[in-house]
Amino acid sequence: MRPALAVLGALALPLTGCAAGAGSEVGPGDDTGATTMTGINGEWQLAKASDADGSLPVAGVAVTLAVHGAEVAGQAPCNRYSGSITIDGDTIALGPMAQTRMSCGEERDALETRYLAALSAVTGSTLGGDILTLSGDEVSLRFTLLPKKSVR
Repeated sequence: MRPALAVLGALALPLTGCAAGAGSEVGPGDDTGATTMTGINGEWQLAKASDADGSLPVAGVAVTLAVHGAEVAGQAPCNRYSGSITIDGDTIALGPMAQTRMSCGEERDALETRYLAALSAVTGSTLGGDILTLSGDEVSLRFTLLPKKSVR
């Protein structure tokens, strides 16, 4: 098992300093008393990312983060992941996270390890229109909002 994935089982990811820009309304959550930032509800695709080692090569790799109420899920470079999201004042917490455990080859596995480590290092967020940026010490994850899928 890769070390970064083992850590995610107990991940509690604080995201402080969330901007209350356009569309970042805070509303009631589930029956547990949690709240949710409805402005980030939807599915986001990772467009650009960096960590202390430089840019993450995410071009051509579908990495997503879906936020629906108090739940998050997504596609990392290889595996799917899911967990919870809560807001307490100006702090957002994600986790604990669960994920599948496939191997997709050395390059893809290394990219996934970097992405999940960057996600765990996030301490702040900004929302500007259809752009969500999660950031932390030497970490930046920029997501674009994906169009809603129509159900027929």
